[in-house]
Amino acid sequence: MEKPFTAVSNTTLPLRAAQYVRMSTEHQQYSPENQLEVIRKYAAAHQMEIVREYADFGRSGLNIAGREGLNQLMADVENKSADFSALLVYDVSRWGRFQDVDESAYYEYVLKPWRSPKSGHTLSLQNRP
Repeated sequence: MEKPFTAVSNTTLPLRAAQYVRMSTEHQQYSPENQLEVIRKYAAAHQMEIVREYADFGRSGLNIAGREGLNQLMADVENKSADFSALLVYDVSRWGRFQDVDESAYYEYVLKPWRSPKSGHTLSLQNRP
């Protein structure tokens, strides 16, 4: 009796990642396009596939009010509907500059299971089931 053929591959599937970009004004040094380019290069260099984008343009990072992209990201994570296992943000300042320490602590707590050490200019949050 013939043995069934089993394909073996040395290729690793890319890690599914989401990206978040934010810019509060058009005069900032880091435009959304620049952030996206840096994140794209980082993802490619680290075998990640960008499958979801969250963005807030023209929005302050002082709180979450009016930040539809960050609100959707938080909802996807809290509802366990996120279809990615890493979150890439160009720089922590793009994530937010929350003035309310309780608000900041809340977001840190919600995302704690997805966090891993920082790497370069990118904050990478790893999903751990």
